[in-house]
Amino acid sequence: MSKTLAYTLTIEFHPDEAGYLAFFPALPGCHSWGSTYEEAVKNDEEALIGYLEALQKDAAREGFQLIAQKASAALQARGNRASREVGN
Repeated sequence: MSKTLAYTLTIEFHPDEAGYLAFFPALPGCHSWGSTYEEAVKNDEEALIGYLEALQKDAAREGFQLIAQKASAALQARGNRASREVGN
């Protein structure tokens, strides 16, 4: 079963830049810019999708690396056990 997550979107008006900064405080680096409020929201919704897709890919990659490390450790342990049995 999937779980729905909610993230707070913060929008700041920057008059010196004549635009809006939109960001998710809980997601470092997930931010965007827009010349209007609506554009900032739309851009950050797209940024959120890309951010979450990147997290998903990283998690999958790390998962495969973890599986490979565990398999390697298991094979090494089995090899060490076998060499001790032969040496006895």
